[in-house]
Amino acid sequence: MLGWIVIAGCTVLMYRVAEIERLSGLVWGAITFALCFGCAATIPIPFVNILIGLIISFVAMTIYNAKYGEPG
Repeated sequence: MLGWIVIAGCTVLMYRVAEIERLSGLVWGAITFALCFGCAATIPIPFVNILIGLIISFVAMTIYNAKYGEPG
């Protein structure tokens, strides 16, 4: 149960970060949810697996923003 709360918190966190970066919060929230859920289902270490999903999502957002973000 606590894992679902952490996944929801990570999703909301990335939603807010995406809005600050002027990206689609819904898209990045959904990507984060999928990554965190996938990591939680495949990696057997509790809470670290969700953190790995969050880090992957944040790095993906940073790379996307660096490549396709607003110039200057």
